[in-house]
Amino acid sequence: MENIRKEPSPFNLFYLKKPEVLIFALVLVVLGYFYANGGSSQNSRLDAIYAFVEPDFMETGTFKINRFIVNPAQGINTDDWSFRDNNFYSNKAPGTHFLGIPPYFIAFHFQRIFQMDAYDPILEMIDAYMINFFVSILPVAIAAVLFFRILMISLKCSERKSLFLSLCLVLATPLFPYSIQLWGHTTAAAFLVFSLYNLLATDRERETSLFWCGFWIGCATVTDYLAVIFTFSIFAYLLATEKKRCIYYIAGGLIPLFSLIFYQYYCFGSILKSSISENNPLFVQQSKMAGMFGKISVPIMLRILLSPERGILLATPILLGSIAGFIFWFNSNRKDLLLWLSVCSIVALIVLNASFNAWHGGAATYMRYQIPAIPFWILLLAKIPDTRIWRNLIILLVAISVFNMLAIASVSTECTVPLDPTIDRANIGGKIPMDNPAVASQYSNTTKNPLFGWTYSKFLNGQLSLLKSPIRHQFMHPDWERLKVYSSWNIGLLLGFKGLWSLMPLMLISTFLSFMLFKSFGKNMAS
Repeated sequence: MENIRKEPSPFNLFYLKKPEVLIFALVLVVLGYFYANGGSSQNSRLDAIYAFVEPDFMETGTFKINRFIVNPAQGINTDDWSFRDNNFYSNKAPGTHFLGIPPYFIAFHFQRIFQMDAYDPILEMIDAYMINFFVSILPVAIAAVLFFRILMISLKCSERKSLFLSLCLVLATPLFPYSIQLWGHTTAAAFLVFSLYNLLATDRERETSLFWCGFWIGCATVTDYLAVIFTFSIFAYLLATEKKRCIYYIAGGLIPLFSLIFYQYYCFGSILKSSISENNPLFVQQSKMAGMFGKISVPIMLRILLSPERGILLATPILLGSIAGFIFWFNSNRKDLLLWLSVCSIVALIVLNASFNAWHGGAATYMRYQIPAIPFWILLLAKIPDTRIWRNLIILLVAISVFNMLAIASVSTECTVPLDPTIDRANIGGKIPMDNPAVASQYSNTTKNPLFGWTYSKFLNGQLSLLKSPIRHQFMHPDWERLKVYSSWNIGLLLGFKGLWSLMPLMLISTFLSFMLFKSFGKNMAS
């Protein structure tokens, strides 16, 4: 009897076709080409990982970051802290801590076995790069592959369109520049893709898929609190489509929920107290709910979308195509609940962001709080017609978006200071001498147009990898001025290339992988 080999399920995570391997490799290469230590936000997360892993300290095995907070009033080494019972903690969602502890634990004890000095500044920065690789870059690379499958299998897009949009998800959006540092937003976006992948999967028992759907959206929430919106929007989607199976979605979400509850009780003494409940007073306004959330501001919503200082539609014009995609999708099938899941999730995050006192995201060049919703924006592009005029328009918008994201990744994800002193006390109040006209003029120009003004002025002049910030206590190291060149870099700079020439190796490798990727379609995806 002839044996018939069964084709693996297209949703099988352990079966990758050649184009999927190349998608994964291309994303890893592009994101891994850059690195920056970052500032307060990154130190806050890294400090918690170091405190838990490193032995021989009072804080070992805890999330107390006391030994890293040299001056809490001046934000050294971070002003992103919470304080309870005479102990400092990170004020960030703990998902990045949980993800960063295992790789750092292995790396730290491996270095000890071989008698390497884990506290050498260069090795500290290598370890920080490694942590970010596992916490930020690797999940996003996996998400690109899963997004490709969602588009091709669930949304019935063509193979080339699925490839194009899966690369757009990363390279034409802030998932690119904000994965080169430990932010948590891009990891949450990746986990959202994991969740959608299971929500739309058809290759196994539905109960199992919904369990993992709930698990991954729970992980997104534990990594970025704002992603909690998506847990409710997906739940509403399931109530409308598979009401009797919602219990499996809830069961999956209980695992990350219990991890968050344990963290909150252990650090802040109550299962109901999050890391922002004991926040640095610098970020708290007593008149607002939880010290941060107030009335929804329509002007701020417009600034989030359209302003030169933070407008996501200007910085990533491919999202304009998403609006067109919504119109086409609505006209073709207005009752499609996946359409409304995407739109409602996008709108809800914008509305919540507009009620937040630090809506601008501090010194970030891009509107970073909108990053977790990016997969929903790109899903809408799936319904753009494959006509020549629309194809050319989308390619143009993607090219502009990619170039903008490359500029941010190359220069810095953080501008000098954002916005103005009336709404950004944390970055300006008390730190910058705004009474000095020369200084005030410099920051006024910066805050009005951080991407097209500040970032591009540096990028086009070849001033790259500018955020030379220390981690841990490196600012006190006697050789910091010499060492800080390694705190922010791209591989071309490390190889000795100068200015924009340092991007040449990336362009060559990316071009080769892209050529191999598109060439592989005729041979591997025809079936």
